[in-house]
Amino acid sequence: MKFNEHISPPLIRLSHKLIDAGLFGYVESISNFMVAIKSGRWEELPVDEQLMWLNRLSGLLGARALMDTWDSKDKDLSECHTILDAQIKALERKL
Repeated sequence: MKFNEHISPPLIRLSHKLIDAGLFGYVESISNFMVAIKSGRWEELPVDEQLMWLNRLSGLLGARALMDTWDSKDKDLSECHTILDAQIKALERKL
């Protein structure tokens, strides 16, 4: 399964939860990321640009951001972190 196919379901579920909770500031940044990966051109991006997007999203979902205002044990949030961490490590090995 490709990265974009793997990250989309938990990220979309998390986005719905954030909308329901009124945390719209997070949703805007997540939607920008989703546009990038749903464009069909994600894999064509240079590794350093993919890493930039992934690190930005990881920071948004991490400590001192969403994890400060959201349940850090949320299944979808945890799944997103697991997928992002694995992808970041895989791309860093390519550099």
